[in-house]
Amino acid sequence: MDNASRHLPAPVVGPSRLLPLLLVVAAAVVLATGLALPAVELRRFLMFTERHALIGIVVTLMRDGEWFLGSVLGAVSVVLPALKLAAMSVAAAAIAAGRRPMPAAMYSIHHLGRWSMLDVLVVALVVFAVKRSGLAGAAALPGISLFALSVMMSIAAAWLIEWETQRT
Repeated sequence: MDNASRHLPAPVVGPSRLLPLLLVVAAAVVLATGLALPAVELRRFLMFTERHALIGIVVTLMRDGEWFLGSVLGAVSVVLPALKLAAMSVAAAAIAAGRRPMPAAMYSIHHLGRWSMLDVLVVALVVFAVKRSGLAGAAALPGISLFALSVMMSIAAAWLIEWETQRT
């Protein structure tokens, strides 16, 4: 390396390198909000209404002794999305810094993403089953929509991370 090339300024981080990181951070905020806000509303006898957030459903299932169901729902709606976003933040930060993401982060992103929409499907099935029973009413609330939006944002971020990784 000659003297002139040693003193070149560091490359400027462009918007395409920062976009995956910004999208991952936004997805994490939307995920946390979606987990905390009510996701489903159940109505019985026209006057009893219950609203439940995903995180509250997990806690209630565990408290009521439904360990298996609570653990599965907690894993797919809290733990796996959090782990995926953590791996994505590591990869996106590497890209923003002009480095290639670690293979372990890329592997985690790929494999954790397969479980992304499972709990959205479960809530949709519950709403459908309750409505079809005729004994009660049910509706999806903003919590499930925000959760689904977080999943979509993380899918877009994963795609951008993959694209940036292949580009460098």
